[in-house]
Amino acid sequence: MSLRLFCRREAVKRLHGPLIAGADTSVKGQAALPSGTMSSTITLEPYRGDWSADDKDANFKAEVACYSTADPVPTLTNLSRGTGIPVGSLARYILVKWAASGSEALMATGPIVLAQMRQKIEEAESADTSEARLDAYRALREIVSWLTLGDK
Repeated sequence: MSLRLFCRREAVKRLHGPLIAGADTSVKGQAALPSGTMSSTITLEPYRGDWSADDKDANFKAEVACYSTADPVPTLTNLSRGTGIPVGSLARYILVKWAASGSEALMATGPIVLAQMRQKIEEAESADTSEARLDAYRALREIVSWLTLGDK
């Protein structure tokens, strides 16, 4: 085992407790977790929701609806076969990496979000009223709050 791998395993132990030998990380996505945590069994289902045009999460919901129509299991299965890493472990890695990406996720969504933020500012400047500026501030505050949900 290389020193680098050892250091990563030690970091995981410090964050999540010792790895549990024989934990089931099969295709169903089940894994043993430290006591006091919720079950890690999830259902990968397409999102087919309805939302209004003024829903603050409309863009995110639309993206989830679009991307969740694809089945990720064949890709994960092929990756598992190629690497020897269980499918459940790969799925967990991808979810944690994405959820913990913080500024990386912000940078990835940057162009869309920045355009929305710019539009709010331009609308307020165009209206040239204190009320419009306050509305823009509230909208920008909601956008920033949504972008930083994973940082809390």
